[in-house]
Amino acid sequence: MHTHTRTLLAVAAAATLALTGCAKSAEVTGVEAAPKVPASSSSSSSTPAPAPTSDDNFPTPEPSDLETTTEEPDTTVTEGKFGDKGSFTIEGEPFDVTVKKGVRAKCHYQGISCDKPETGDRYVNVPIIVKNNGTEALELDPGMFALEFADGTRVDTSDGSPYQYGPDNTLDYGQKVRVGGTLKTSITMEAPNGPYSIVMLTNSFNGEDLFIWK
Repeated sequence: MHTHTRTLLAVAAAATLALTGCAKSAEVTGVEAAPKVPASSSSSSSTPAPAPTSDDNFPTPEPSDLETTTEEPDTTVTEGKFGDKGSFTIEGEPFDVTVKKGVRAKCHYQGISCDKPETGDRYVNVPIIVKNNGTEALELDPGMFALEFADGTRVDTSDGSPYQYGPDNTLDYGQKVRVGGTLKTSITMEAPNGPYSIVMLTNSFNGEDLFIWK
């Protein structure tokens, strides 16, 4: 019995040595693992770049230095006598306007009479000639003209009842002048018995002065 037991132990020991040898051999001949990256290299890649420093020779401009200023165009008012021609441009389209001396307007409703002007005033009809020198139709309206008294007071075609005294060719709102065409029209306004001027504006009613006929 003792001899058989020794034999089994010897066989088991030999088998253990054989398995151990195989394990060592596999560990030597297997594929080598990739080398580990040092911890210092991974941390350096995430370090942000240093912020740029301003150069004293080139200081950062203040916001006020970067703002652009827009100056209002200088509108020059030209004066002339009644009968003179003024040359103008609207959106790049040139045209000429001639304003003649006004004449006393007559009531066109004799059968039912017309409203009377203010005391010391009269209704006048002012002839106007417009020549379109541009490449597009020109649009005008009576609000582009005003009558100025000697004291600086102004009226326009909406004051009083000038429509009762206006002739058939009175300048209408939104009236157009074809390219190369000439419009002979007129405006009727209430005027003083004394001297007055006719002013042309850049646009209807709230525009700036362009030309003054005296």
